[in-house]
Amino acid sequence: MVTDAEWERIRGNLRFGQVLRGTVANVPRPGAIGIFVDIGLGVGGFVDVLLLPKQVQRWPVEGTVTDFEVWWADSRQQVRLKPSDPHYLRDDFTDFIARVRPGWTSDIGQLVRDGGPVTEQELTSLLDRQAHHEGRNTTASQTVQAAAPTSPSTTGALCPAIGAGQPLAPGARRPPLT
Repeated sequence: MVTDAEWERIRGNLRFGQVLRGTVANVPRPGAIGIFVDIGLGVGGFVDVLLLPKQVQRWPVEGTVTDFEVWWADSRQQVRLKPSDPHYLRDDFTDFIARVRPGWTSDIGQLVRDGGPVTEQELTSLLDRQAHHEGRNTTASQTVQAAAPTSPSTTGALCPAIGAGQPLAPGARRPPLT
């Protein structure tokens, strides 16, 4: 385990999509939770079951050395990864990414940053995606202007994708944008 300061330094140097070579360290419950990966950074890596194939036989086994991409990193001292090798990736990854993380391709190469208060640009982007998905013609800038928060603590009440309809507690961080 590393100190919080060391974790912030490590996380501050990570970029979405950055390729890291790792060794599968543990597959605790195949088909249930995912795999733990040693990526040599002093913190562990983890691949969620949602990114892995449904066929457990296609999962990398303990000791497998392969490439992974940085998928997410937040305040937990763990780097969330996705397999680079399509053999270890869910079969419908393209469809999955369009549903779950439509901004992934634009995130690639961007620094992984703290999930602090949502910026107006992030809120606009979320609202654009939501409106497009729902087939509405409202522009995000109109929505943001009509519902502009007076402080970051009210942002969660504006967009269920950010705060599940609940205001953020003072000092709380919003969940990662997916």
